[in-house]
Amino acid sequence: MNIETFVATARRVVQTSYLPMAGALVLASVYATPRIAEAYPVKPPWRADSLPADNFMITKGHGGYNCPGNCGIDLKVWRLDPTSSAWTFLKPGSTATPTPHEDHLAWGMPLFSPVDGEVVACWWNMEEDLPGGSVGPTNGEPLSCFSTPDGGCVVSGNHLMIRTFDGHVVYLAHLQRGSIPAGLCPIPGTATTNLTLTASSGEVCNKSGWGGMWNGARLDLQPGFTAYPQVKKGDFVARIGSSGGSDAPHLHMSVYEYSEDSIVTKNPCIRGEPWEFSEAFSQEVVSGVEPDVNDWDRLEGEELPFDGITGFHLWGDPLGPRNDHVFVENGTMPAVAATASGGLIAYKNSSNILEAAGFTIDLAGQIDLGPEDVRSGAVDFDVARINQVDPHAVVAYIDGTTTRLSLLPYFVESDADIIAGGLHSELSSGAQLVRATASPNDNGIVVAIKNSLDGVSVVNYETTRVGTHITVSREASDLTSPEIIDLDVATIVAGRARSETTGAFKGVVTAERRDDNTLWLQSWKLDSTGSNLDQIDAKQVTTLVGNVGFGVSEVDVTVTGSFGREYILVSSALDTGSSSLRLQTWEVSSLGILGKVDQFDGGGPISHLSSTRSGLQDALVGMRLGTSSHTLLSFHVTSDGLIRRVGTWDGENIQALALAGRSSQEDAIALFRTASGMLDLARYVTNYMWSL
Repeated sequence: MNIETFVATARRVVQTSYLPMAGALVLASVYATPRIAEAYPVKPPWRADSLPADNFMITKGHGGYNCPGNCGIDLKVWRLDPTSSAWTFLKPGSTATPTPHEDHLAWGMPLFSPVDGEVVACWWNMEEDLPGGSVGPTNGEPLSCFSTPDGGCVVSGNHLMIRTFDGHVVYLAHLQRGSIPAGLCPIPGTATTNLTLTASSGEVCNKSGWGGMWNGARLDLQPGFTAYPQVKKGDFVARIGSSGGSDAPHLHMSVYEYSEDSIVTKNPCIRGEPWEFSEAFSQEVVSGVEPDVNDWDRLEGEELPFDGITGFHLWGDPLGPRNDHVFVENGTMPAVAATASGGLIAYKNSSNILEAAGFTIDLAGQIDLGPEDVRSGAVDFDVARINQVDPHAVVAYIDGTTTRLSLLPYFVESDADIIAGGLHSELSSGAQLVRATASPNDNGIVVAIKNSLDGVSVVNYETTRVGTHITVSREASDLTSPEIIDLDVATIVAGRARSETTGAFKGVVTAERRDDNTLWLQSWKLDSTGSNLDQIDAKQVTTLVGNVGFGVSEVDVTVTGSFGREYILVSSALDTGSSSLRLQTWEVSSLGILGKVDQFDGGGPISHLSSTRSGLQDALVGMRLGTSSHTLLSFHVTSDGLIRRVGTWDGENIQALALAGRSSQEDAIALFRTASGMLDLARYVTNYMWSL
């Protein structure tokens, strides 16, 4: 299909609480059992921090729901009132009748694009319906609607039609007046003209069984049209309002299949089709009871059985509610490594002494933290798992007295107790920074350090376990001479350029902030025996467009991917006044050659970066905002290496954060330091859809 010929619609949908309006499409007024079928996956258009604490999205489908003919749903926000133990859509203290829009929990809630695509039709300047839908000449319509040629406004209200690149249209309706960014809806609107979108705008589709589209909302029919505004999944697009056929603030959402009526006229046509939220969970509403954190059902590929009566809570963000957490003690410099059944944390205690502790996670997701092992002072340290299965790990640290790199392996028992193995210490001193990652080939770890010459040394260590006793031995090393300030390291086991169909590079990649604040990536190859390690390629990280170098103040790196091809995800805080986030994906060929793929730029100011692989093609990037809060941004990396922002989680009173993802368990482990100085070990369930 030719994108330039695509046009879209402002599909009309009537709320069942309304009488038919002039020029409005009347839907069936019966509830029908939906057709259960393979559904088109769509991410929910909100984020975790779109909702206040203890507020939930709720839907019963839609009056007249009859999929695939009408597959739209209405979404509201509600909370459980602690006094009455009843669910309410209103904010505390709301008593006015009719209830003002701003007293509704959903009013003004930010919305984010659920898909990658382009806005092909929209409206932004319609007045909100009057509160309650019962005040005014006709069902609460604003007075401005009665001066239109048809004597009424189209019930879509302010809305967006987002066309995906695989022939679908996502429709968001009843949006707040003026909340759509001007760049996404470039349709003129003033106080006296273009106030409403009316039925006279027309719709034409000469295709049996398909509906037409409103010409008045089509961007390609606007004066001076050149191109549709582009949106990516996760971009802010609007706020929930109560415009059009709406009795209270809410969001109407539909998905349509797109077609054209002939190759000559090419009139745009749409028809409803089964669709389902992806990267989301649901839970049936229980009267007077909040959702059970352990009772969410994954949504993947089939519709919910809407009947217009049964309500469903929807949880629609990749990082969900905290499933469990345990306080550790006062400390700093958190580090964590996680495996399928547990892992190891390390930190400096209130006496500035290095401590380590094991943890296990049972089948119910509950954390059991074992007793601490107190060591000595350390300049810097990191934790790396030994392999993907056993819950054993190694603490790599720089001794505070000798400045020698030391490695201490720990066996984590089933009750979370830890048994320290044989300590390995290097002979040379002067190490300054250390970062560790799992070895790509055997039961060991790879360590990257800032050495005594301010350059980078990378060393592979093998571990040997006899019963519960683990020892560490040095296998291979290499180094480079450029001076660095900061670094990070990540394991790669399936390096393959996008143009390659065979081969796999195994080794590690380092991200380095050099003395001039430039950002560099280096690939290091490890042979199958682990006895030979070589630096292969080094590339300065430059902008995606123009290949311009840039300065950074923080660096972090992780690797994610599947289907036999992994990508490097390097994150940095730009060395500017705003200190904004810059994220890039890089490919590494089977020979270890690095190549830039995609870039994402975010807001600031940020610092204290931490990232981890969280789904097979997903990653979490954590960062400190200002002085006392953190945010986690979740990203999906496509099979072509393109970055797609998925969701956001904001945490207050957090001063430092370490992350470890468990892809096989679909969760993330976080060790963070609160503003009070307490370390908190927490588990967050994730709901990544690896197949998307």
